[in-house]
Amino acid sequence: SQYFRTMTSEETEAQNPEASQENAGAESQNPKETQNNGEAAQQAGVQGMDIVADCDGVITTMIVRKGVPCVTEGQQVHKGDILVTGAVPVVNDAGETTGYQFHQSEADIRAQVLMDYQESCDLSYESKEYIHQEKEELYLQIGEHIFWLGSHGNRFPNAEELTIQNRLRIGKHFYLPVSWGKKVTLPYKSTQVKYSENKLQSILSEEYSRFTDNLTKKGVEIIENNVKIYTGSKKAEARGTLTVLTPIGTLAQSQLLEIPVIEEQDETGE
Repeated sequence: SQYFRTMTSEETEAQNPEASQENAGAESQNPKETQNNGEAAQQAGVQGMDIVADCDGVITTMIVRKGVPCVTEGQQVHKGDILVTGAVPVVNDAGETTGYQFHQSEADIRAQVLMDYQESCDLSYESKEYIHQEKEELYLQIGEHIFWLGSHGNRFPNAEELTIQNRLRIGKHFYLPVSWGKKVTLPYKSTQVKYSENKLQSILSEEYSRFTDNLTKKGVEIIENNVKIYTGSKKAEARGTLTVLTPIGTLAQSQLLEIPVIEEQDETGE
C-alpha cells in the first residue's frame, strides 16, 4: 500500500529552505500548484483495485476486509457500480482529506439477482436404418498421392464412412510417407421421428438440471424458479427467469481521485 499527500509550505521549507525561497514568488502566482502536485503524485504511485458490480442486483450480504464500502446491504446496484473502493482517504487532525492509501479491495459480497434462462430442443430427431450393403475400397497413399484399387465413389444418398489406415515404418519410431488401408461405406435410410411430449420434457429437464448443478458449484443459490416449457411448430423451449443469491463483483483499477486543496491561513486566521 502507498499513499500520497500534499506537503505544506512549512515542510517544504524545512527540507530545502533555499529552494523554498526561490519558488516563493512562483507559488504565489499559481494557487493550483498544490493540487496539481497531489494529482501527479497519484499518477506516479501504485494504484489500488476496486470491486465493481458485474451484473444488476440487490446487495444481501457484504463483508469487507480491505477497502472502503460504497454501497450497503439492501441497496440496488447496476453493472459497473463501484461496490468497494481501494482508495482509502487519509485525514488530518482537522478531518480534512490529505491523500489516499491504495489497496487491492477484498470483500465477500452476495446479491439477489434475476437471471434469464433459455434452452430449446427440436421436436423430432433423425433415425438411421442401416442397409446391409457395405462397400469396401482399398487404397495406397504415397506422400500426397492416393491410388484407389477398384471403383471409387459413394453412390448412396445417406451413408457413413469409416477409414482404416496403416503406415509403413522402419523400427519403432521412423515412419515413411507410405500408407495403405481401406474405406468402409455404411449406407442407411434416414427418417424423422417425433419425440413424445414426455421425452421432450425429459430432455429439457436434464439440460435445466445440468445448468443449475453448475450454478451450485459456483456458490449460487436458487430461491425462485419461473421457468416453463413452451412448444412451437418446430421446437420446444424452456425459458423464464431464476431468482438467485450469487457472489457479485469483479476487480477493476481504482479511479484517480482529486486531493482537495487545503488553503493556508495566516496568523490572524484569514
